[in-house]
Amino acid sequence: MSFEVFSHHCPTLEVFGTKGSIQCTDPNTFSGEVLLWTQGSQAWEKVPPTYSAEVGRGLGVAEMAVAIHEMRAHRASGEIALHVVEMMEAFHVSARTEKKVPLKSTCKRPDSLTSELCLGDDPTSRP
Repeated sequence: MSFEVFSHHCPTLEVFGTKGSIQCTDPNTFSGEVLLWTQGSQAWEKVPPTYSAEVGRGLGVAEMAVAIHEMRAHRASGEIALHVVEMMEAFHVSARTEKKVPLKSTCKRPDSLTSELCLGDDPTSRP
């Protein structure tokens, strides 16, 4: 369960759950389609992008800088990091044991990013 390998033929990241599957794009290129299959749909459905792939890898750091400047919580919190790491470990354990692995942690879903951040707004130019 990793995309940090020397070479692979897998163009996507797929997560399979009890209620559906999601196929994500290559995390190194930020392009391509995100597809979702649920019990209700019984077909792959495109998930429309929230923001342009042009933003790239610096978006998380930019959001953190703006949040600190605005004295509000940022998206890179320890709470979210713990939840993500627990999910990643649960994927490994579930694959090894062939059993469901309940998560113990939870986290508040962050609000959507603001469009000005995604369009490259310079937080230092704000009043």
